[in-house]
Order: sequence, then structure tokens, then C-alpha cells
Amino acid sequence: MFTHTVTARFEDIDYAGRVFYGRLFNYVHVAEEEWFDEMGYPIPKLDEELGVLFPIAHAEGDFRGPIELGDDVEVQVGVDSIGTKSFDVRALAHNVTNGYEAFEIELTRVCLSTREPGTTVEIPDEFRTALEAHEWD
Repeated sequence: MFTHTVTARFEDIDYAGRVFYGRLFNYVHVAEEEWFDEMGYPIPKLDEELGVLFPIAHAEGDFRGPIELGDDVEVQVGVDSIGTKSFDVRALAHNVTNGYEAFEIELTRVCLSTREPGTTVEIPDEFRTALEAHEWD
């Protein structure tokens, strides 16, 4: 599992003074990008060297506690399961500033060829190996 900390910014806040729910998905996306970078697979490398990208096929979330302006949030991301052409990511966020779980989001990412647009392909072995090292317990 990989952890990335974000701070709630003014641009994230809605009329109620809390982080707008759509921004929580962005927090997860940023954590995933950092995670992929740490594994040695930044998004351009996935495309240019492996010929794949991993768009979201399904997303769902549970919101458990508010995040307000200036709150620090640890977003943990890891793999729940890996299939032949897709994998499931779980993200668990903890509001560090206030000491509670803020949200959990689950995503299914499908392996899509960038060389044959619209075609799903098997997850490349080297990326699968990197993912397996980050499975949730």
C-alpha cells in the first residue's frame, strides 16, 4: 500500500465549507499518480513503453467524515484484486488534522491499449508484478 498526504485547499471547498465530494476522487487520482511514479511507472511510461493506460471502469465511495480548509489528509492506495485485464484499487483516507477516517473509495481500472484504441489487453507482466507488491492485506 502507498500513502500520499494532501492538504485541503480553498479551491476544493464547497458552499458548506467542506471539501466538495468530487474533489475526493481527485485526491485519490493524485495519490495513484504518485504511487505509479514510485513504482517506476509514471503515466507517460505506461503509454510510451508499455502501450497501455488504465481508465476507470467503475467507482464508488463511502464518505465518513468531513474535510475542511487546511486539513491534512493521508490517502492510502493499494490493490484489492488483480484480474487478467483489470485491477481493483482501494483508497482509504484519514483526516490527520482531526483524527478520523474521512472516506473510502474503490475503483476498477481496465487495461486499455494505446496502440489499438478501444481495445482491452492483458496487464503487462512487469506492471502486474509492481502492483502485486502493493496489495492490501
